[in-house]
Amino acid sequence: MNNLKEILRWYDIIGVPYFSDYDIIKTAFRKKIKKLHPDVRKAEDDQEVKEIIASYKSLQTLYKDRDLFDYYKNEFLASRKHKKGINFDSKRVKIVFKIVTLALVIILSILLFDNVVNIILFISVVVGGYFAFTKL
Repeated sequence: MNNLKEILRWYDIIGVPYFSDYDIIKTAFRKKIKKLHPDVRKAEDDQEVKEIIASYKSLQTLYKDRDLFDYYKNEFLASRKHKKGINFDSKRVKIVFKIVTLALVIILSILLFDNVVNIILFISVVVGGYFAFTKL
């Protein structure tokens, strides 16, 4: 995996703003490679040209991977539209949550207290307080 500094360096080598559109990168690459091409420049050292080509190919791969990711993400989201998920705002879910909470309070009170009076008192205080602040 490439780190961010390396990716930003590719943009600098080609001479475009960071995270430019792929068409802008391609146009800038073609202009720069025309100026620096060994046939035009008549230079012996083509290391800079190789670096530009390598940066362009790396960015090209990066954009192709992103396009592939976007394609599969959109396919996944489209397939999820047809499936019905859990509606956590429904009244049924809220009632089930309150029943489970009450059952846990009862189990906890049995484990904490040894006589029936303390168990009933604990449950009534917790449940009374709970329902005082929530609506059924």
